[in-house]
Amino acid sequence: MIAIHTAQQTAPQTCDRCTARAAFLAHVPGRGELMFCGHHHRVHRERLRSSGVLVWPLPARVVVDAPGEAA
Repeated sequence: MIAIHTAQQTAPQTCDRCTARAAFLAHVPGRGELMFCGHHHRVHRERLRSSGVLVWPLPARVVVDAPGEAA
């Protein structure tokens, strides 16, 4: 039997804003999903929260906020 691998199964998922590895998944109600690296999650975090976007850390990714930043 031949195993078929899709790009999603074999390639690491990348941020929708840059080419860094994604660390967060954001579900935008009625629009779909976005993926963010740690940097872009921090840049857009407040706007995402205020817009009602649900954000989860992706499994197997350890994300440490800079000292003094609230998660």
